[in-house]
Amino acid sequence: MSVIAGLVVGWPIPFITIMALVIFSIATLFVGLVLWTVSAVLSIKHQLSRAAPIEFQERVFVNVTPEFLMGLYKDHTNVQGELLVAPYVNKWIKVSGPFGNLRPLSNTGKRKWAKSEYTSTVKFAYHGIADAYHWMNDVYMHFNEDWFGRLNVVQINKNISVEGQIIEVNRTNVELWNCELVDLD
Repeated sequence: MSVIAGLVVGWPIPFITIMALVIFSIATLFVGLVLWTVSAVLSIKHQLSRAAPIEFQERVFVNVTPEFLMGLYKDHTNVQGELLVAPYVNKWIKVSGPFGNLRPLSNTGKRKWAKSEYTSTVKFAYHGIADAYHWMNDVYMHFNEDWFGRLNVVQINKNISVEGQIIEVNRTNVELWNCELVDLD
Protein backbone atom coordinates (compact mmCIF):
# COMPACT_ATOMS: atom_id res chain seq x y z
CA MET A 1 0.00 0.00 0.00
CA SER A 2 1.14 3.48 -0.73
CA VAL A 3 0.23 6.87 0.67
CA ILE A 4 -0.73 9.72 -1.67
CA ALA A 5 -1.60 13.13 -0.16
CA GLY A 6 -2.43 11.52 3.18
CA LEU A 7 -4.77 8.86 1.71
CA VAL A 8 -4.03 5.19 1.78
CA VAL A 9 -4.35 3.86 -1.75
CA GLY A 10 -5.52 0.31 -2.21
CA TRP A 11 -7.86 0.14 0.75
CA PRO A 12 -11.49 -0.55 0.00
CA ILE A 13 -13.80 2.45 0.37
CA PRO A 14 -16.04 1.84 3.38
CA PHE A 15 -19.73 1.21 2.65
CA ILE A 16 -20.75 4.18 4.82
CA THR A 17 -18.74 6.56 2.62
CA ILE A 18 -20.48 5.30 -0.52
CA MET A 19 -23.89 5.68 1.14
CA ALA A 20 -23.02 9.20 2.28
CA LEU A 21 -22.08 10.15 -1.29
CA VAL A 22 -25.33 8.66 -2.65
CA ILE A 23 -27.45 10.48 -0.06
CA PHE A 24 -25.59 13.72 -0.71
CA SER A 25 -26.18 13.35 -4.48
CA ILE A 26 -29.91 12.69 -4.02
CA ALA A 27 -30.26 15.63 -1.62
CA THR A 28 -28.46 17.91 -4.08
CA LEU A 29 -30.80 16.84 -6.88
CA PHE A 30 -33.86 17.39 -4.66
CA VAL A 31 -32.74 20.88 -3.61
CA GLY A 32 -32.03 21.73 -7.26
CA LEU A 33 -35.53 20.57 -8.26
CA VAL A 34 -37.15 22.61 -5.49
CA LEU A 35 -35.17 25.72 -6.44
CA TRP A 36 -36.06 25.25 -10.13
CA THR A 37 -39.78 24.88 -9.29
CA VAL A 38 -39.77 27.98 -7.06
CA SER A 39 -37.98 30.04 -9.73
CA ALA A 40 -40.52 28.87 -12.35
CA VAL A 41 -43.45 29.95 -10.16
CA LEU A 42 -41.82 33.32 -9.43
CA SER A 43 -41.17 33.81 -13.13
CA ILE A 44 -44.82 33.11 -13.97
CA LYS A 45 -46.03 35.47 -11.22
CA HIS A 46 -43.62 38.15 -12.50
CA GLN A 47 -44.92 37.76 -16.06
CA LEU A 48 -48.53 37.97 -14.84
CA SER A 49 -47.76 41.08 -12.78
CA ARG A 50 -46.47 42.78 -15.94
CA ALA A 51 -49.69 42.07 -17.84
CA ALA A 52 -51.34 45.03 -19.55
CA PRO A 53 -54.13 46.82 -17.68
CA ILE A 54 -57.53 45.20 -18.10
CA GLU A 55 -58.92 47.81 -20.50
CA PHE A 56 -56.27 46.84 -23.05
CA GLN A 57 -56.74 43.08 -22.78
CA GLU A 58 -59.05 41.12 -25.00
CA ARG A 59 -61.43 38.80 -23.17
CA VAL A 60 -60.34 35.25 -23.73
CA PHE A 61 -62.89 32.73 -22.43
CA VAL A 62 -61.94 29.23 -21.30
CA ASN A 63 -64.43 26.39 -21.10
CA VAL A 64 -63.62 25.17 -17.58
CA THR A 65 -65.47 25.06 -14.27
CA PRO A 66 -64.31 26.34 -10.89
CA GLU A 67 -64.30 22.72 -9.70
CA PHE A 68 -61.88 21.82 -12.49
CA LEU A 69 -59.57 24.70 -11.55
CA MET A 70 -59.55 23.81 -7.83
CA GLY A 71 -59.16 20.14 -8.78
CA LEU A 72 -55.82 20.92 -10.44
CA TYR A 73 -54.42 21.08 -6.90
CA LYS A 74 -55.55 17.53 -6.05
CA ASP A 75 -52.55 15.32 -5.35
CA HIS A 76 -50.20 18.29 -5.93
CA THR A 77 -48.37 20.75 -3.71
CA ASN A 78 -49.43 24.39 -3.79
CA VAL A 79 -46.39 25.22 -5.92
CA GLN A 80 -47.26 22.49 -8.44
CA GLY A 81 -50.93 23.57 -8.41
CA GLU A 82 -49.98 27.17 -9.18
CA LEU A 83 -48.02 26.00 -12.20
CA LEU A 84 -51.00 23.97 -13.45
CA VAL A 85 -53.43 26.88 -12.92
CA ALA A 86 -51.19 29.58 -14.42
CA PRO A 87 -52.45 29.20 -18.04
CA TYR A 88 -55.99 30.03 -16.87
CA VAL A 89 -55.19 33.16 -14.84
CA ASN A 90 -56.49 36.38 -16.43
CA LYS A 91 -58.81 34.37 -18.69
CA TRP A 92 -62.61 34.62 -18.39
CA ILE A 93 -65.22 32.02 -17.48
CA LYS A 94 -68.98 31.88 -17.16
CA VAL A 95 -70.39 30.41 -13.95
CA SER A 96 -74.00 29.77 -12.91
CA GLY A 97 -75.72 28.93 -9.67
CA PRO A 98 -78.14 30.09 -6.99
CA PHE A 99 -77.50 33.61 -5.68
CA GLY A 100 -76.26 33.28 -2.10
CA ASN A 101 -74.76 36.25 -0.36
CA LEU A 102 -73.87 39.82 -1.32
CA ARG A 103 -71.24 41.63 0.66
CA PRO A 104 -71.59 45.42 0.74
CA LEU A 105 -69.37 47.70 -1.29
CA SER A 106 -65.91 47.89 0.17
CA ASN A 107 -62.69 49.57 -0.78
CA THR A 108 -60.52 46.76 -2.08
CA GLY A 109 -57.73 49.13 -2.97
CA LYS A 110 -56.14 49.86 -6.29
CA ARG A 111 -55.47 46.62 -8.11
CA LYS A 112 -54.08 46.53 -11.61
CA TRP A 113 -56.71 44.03 -12.79
CA ALA A 114 -59.77 45.75 -11.25
CA LYS A 115 -61.73 48.46 -13.00
CA SER A 116 -62.74 49.99 -9.66
CA GLU A 117 -61.35 50.32 -6.16
CA TYR A 118 -64.82 49.60 -4.74
CA THR A 119 -66.29 46.16 -5.19
CA SER A 120 -69.13 43.96 -3.94
CA THR A 121 -68.56 40.26 -3.53
CA VAL A 122 -71.15 37.60 -4.36
CA LYS A 123 -71.12 33.92 -3.42
CA PHE A 124 -73.43 31.12 -4.54
CA ALA A 125 -75.94 29.55 -2.11
CA TYR A 126 -75.64 25.88 -1.21
CA HIS A 127 -78.17 23.69 0.57
CA GLY A 128 -78.28 20.35 2.32
CA ILE A 129 -75.78 17.76 3.35
CA ALA A 130 -74.81 16.97 -0.25
CA ASP A 131 -73.42 20.46 -0.63
CA ALA A 132 -71.88 20.71 2.83
CA TYR A 133 -68.38 20.43 1.38
CA HIS A 134 -68.91 23.75 -0.45
CA TRP A 135 -67.93 25.71 2.64
CA MET A 136 -64.41 25.08 1.42
CA ASN A 137 -65.07 25.24 -2.33
CA ASP A 138 -66.28 28.72 -3.07
CA VAL A 139 -66.37 31.05 -6.02
CA TYR A 140 -65.89 34.66 -4.98
CA MET A 141 -67.31 36.96 -7.66
CA HIS A 142 -66.13 40.55 -7.32
CA PHE A 143 -68.37 43.09 -9.07
CA ASN A 144 -67.35 46.69 -9.66
CA GLU A 145 -69.37 49.36 -7.88
CA ASP A 146 -71.61 49.99 -10.92
CA TRP A 147 -73.29 46.63 -10.32
CA PHE A 148 -74.22 47.09 -6.65
CA GLY A 149 -77.69 48.54 -7.26
CA ARG A 150 -78.67 45.65 -9.51
CA LEU A 151 -77.16 42.96 -7.28
CA ASN A 152 -78.83 44.40 -4.18
CA VAL A 153 -82.31 43.48 -5.48
CA VAL A 154 -81.55 39.89 -6.53
CA GLN A 155 -83.38 37.41 -4.32
CA ILE A 156 -81.51 34.67 -2.50
CA ASN A 157 -81.57 31.35 -4.41
CA LYS A 158 -82.40 33.07 -7.71
CA ASN A 159 -80.33 31.38 -10.43
CA ILE A 160 -77.75 33.72 -11.91
CA SER A 161 -75.08 33.49 -14.59
CA VAL A 162 -71.91 35.53 -14.25
CA GLU A 163 -68.93 36.20 -16.46
CA GLY A 164 -65.72 36.97 -14.59
CA GLN A 165 -61.98 37.15 -14.96
CA ILE A 166 -59.98 34.43 -13.19
CA ILE A 167 -57.52 36.22 -10.92
CA GLU A 168 -56.69 33.70 -8.22
CA VAL A 169 -57.20 29.98 -7.74
CA ASN A 170 -56.23 27.72 -4.90
CA ARG A 171 -57.39 24.35 -3.65
CA THR A 172 -60.41 25.82 -1.81
CA ASN A 173 -61.68 28.73 -3.90
CA VAL A 174 -61.65 30.67 -7.14
CA GLU A 175 -61.62 34.48 -7.28
CA LEU A 176 -63.27 36.14 -10.26
CA TRP A 177 -62.93 39.90 -10.73
CA ASN A 178 -64.58 42.43 -13.06
CA CYS A 179 -67.69 40.25 -12.95
CA GLU A 180 -70.83 40.96 -14.93
CA LEU A 181 -74.28 39.55 -14.37
CA VAL A 182 -75.30 38.10 -17.73
CA ASP A 183 -78.50 36.21 -16.91
CA LEU A 184 -81.20 35.91 -14.27
CA ASP A 185 -83.55 32.90 -14.44
